[in-house]
Amino acid sequence: MQQSRIGIYISALAILARVACAYEFSGIIREAEPNNTTGLATNEESRIYGGSEADVRQYPYIASLRFDPHGKTFCGGTLVAPQFILTAGHCIKTDKGQIYASLGSKFGSSSGSSELIKVTKGFRHPLYNNAKHLYDVGLLKLKTPSTQKVAPLGARDGSDSKVGTMATVLGWGLTEDRVGSFTLQKVNVAIISNAECNKEYGRNRITGGMMCAGNGEGKDSCNGDSGGPLLANDAVVGLVSWGGKCGVKAGVYTRVAHVLDYIKAVLNGATDSLFPRSASSAEPSAHIALPRRSAAKANTKAANTTNTTKPTKTIKATKSVTKETQAAEASISKQQ
Repeated sequence: MQQSRIGIYISALAILARVACAYEFSGIIREAEPNNTTGLATNEESRIYGGSEADVRQYPYIASLRFDPHGKTFCGGTLVAPQFILTAGHCIKTDKGQIYASLGSKFGSSSGSSELIKVTKGFRHPLYNNAKHLYDVGLLKLKTPSTQKVAPLGARDGSDSKVGTMATVLGWGLTEDRVGSFTLQKVNVAIISNAECNKEYGRNRITGGMMCAGNGEGKDSCNGDSGGPLLANDAVVGLVSWGGKCGVKAGVYTRVAHVLDYIKAVLNGATDSLFPRSASSAEPSAHIALPRRSAAKANTKAANTTNTTKPTKTIKATKSVTKETQAAEASISKQQ
């Protein structure tokens, strides 16, 4: 009987590995633990350092994510559709209760927002791996559409984020004084090759789904900037993900071109039929993220056991997404 149940769990997991993961905000995920492989804690992943105050009117799509309407920013995000904010996967925190998005304001806390909107649902990439920082991307759905301008996404082939391109990072994270910024900050950094970045971090930790920017001369993203955009040629080409000591090593970003099909699938509603509408319709383990490290495999196998309907339309869309992603990865790899 136990073996039969395990077989069902594995089958359910196989389906989930090809679609987006959706979370209601009554769900539970585990607090991130120190990474024994890299030596970096998750809050070290939340990586503006050496920058200056930004004019929010130039970046109306930047979002401050908060647990309290007037509280501090815990992550950044970017409005990529009227009702969706793009952010890092590790910023999808359903165990903290309600999340709010502040848009149109330069302030990272207080009530100085032109818009303050509740988040109703979160999506995280099904291949997200906290320990290795893989597929660190997610989206948050807003209760009501924002009136702010939407940010354009980078090109599928990565042509707007070639090595040497100057890019801009935005956020409310730690400054060079090691305190969180009260106002939106920006800093310009040059995109470097993955090969060069791997020389800094070693062990081929920088994968094709990541990109690096910054030359270690005191300009960087830093703690609290996670999920914020890396902008190049007026488009979102990366998401603040992780890195070493701020301003010393290059910052590491999720490469948007690598996950563009996933983002568009969520925006197009391709995953709605695959996930429970509320926490009461699924076991609590169904809201735990896919594998972080080997110790979490048991929980991963037990996830999503209530999903027995064959999502024909979504699977077809996912196959198309996979082919397009492979083509994009091939194009990007030639540029690295």
